Amino acid sequence: MRKVIIIVILSLLSSSLSTANSNALNTTNTTCKKMLTTIAQMDIKQKSALSSYSQKYKAARESKNVEDNMSQTRALLELFENDRTIFLLALENKKCFSKTELENLEIALKNTTDDAETVRNWLYVKIGIPGKNFYSSYIPFAKDITTPRVLSPCPKLGQKYKTLTCKKKNGKLIWIDSANPSGEYPSYWPTDFIDGYVNWRGAADRVYKFFNELSVAVSTDGPTSVQFQKDNVYPGLFDFTSEPKLSSCQKFSEAQSNVGKIEIKYTADISSLIPDPDWQIVSAPNGELLINQKFTGQIFSVLLKVDITQGTFVSNGTYSIKHIAIINGKVYRFSAC
Repeated sequence: MRKVIIIVILSLLSSSLSTANSNALNTTNTTCKKMLTTIAQMDIKQKSALSSYSQKYKAARESKNVEDNMSQTRALLELFENDRTIFLLALENKKCFSKTELENLEIALKNTTDDAETVRNWLYVKIGIPGKNFYSSYIPFAKDITTPRVLSPCPKLGQKYKTLTCKKKNGKLIWIDSANPSGEYPSYWPTDFIDGYVNWRGAADRVYKFFNELSVAVSTDGPTSVQFQKDNVYPGLFDFTSEPKLSSCQKFSEAQSNVGKIEIKYTADISSLIPDPDWQIVSAPNGELLINQKFTGQIFSVLLKVDITQGTFVSNGTYSIKHIAIINGKVYRFSAC
């Protein structure tokens, strides 16, 4: 799993991971003693926050309510932020650690920042976290700096990941697929999808893939292009059996078939992808049937441009705001033909 943060813990313990030698902190120094006391106090807060998160997780899973999901996601963010504070506190007292330990602390701090940002994204899209065991995979920093202990650097990930083995690669302990030990191995998250919603990262992946598929379809031929657009337009937005869409789709197909080989490339600026849940279509210039009403699913806006190439002719588009919907993980457009 991508967020198994073990480097700092391994370094703060001993290189052998033995209990007797695991406390690498310079506890004879007054500053270090004070820092340990502060971290111990924060560790108590951490245990309380973890208990709160566990209770809110249970409530969210039982109710399947978005607000409950948000509540337990906020609780998880509190855990991440508390650990980040501890990391920073340790880095501010550099004389308490060796050079190697400091380097590993900085790496772990970066990972902690990534985790916290991901949790904020879940809040931003108004959904909860994807799994009960997510926090346990994070390995809290606080209790391991105040109470050194022997750790298993690669916790069990369950039957879904039974082909994974823990290996050292590029100086880091990561999960490697035993069936393909030499291949590049992707980061593992429990899931980006829950209760019909995706988090921001999951949405970005789906949108990126969708516009690549759209580019291929519309660059094939007229019938393929039209069919793909019909299949992936927001449900109920158009009636393709009557005007104006009946004629416009037929003309679109004929025009593309007659023009010969043409390449159409849709490029989305994924960094601009943001939720826009209250967006509505206010007029129907293209025969839209769903006007002035809130759409179901997750609605996002994104900057999109279209580039067209035919032979030596090139038409480079400019970015403009477009809206897409994600319903049960599937991406839909609000335009076709």
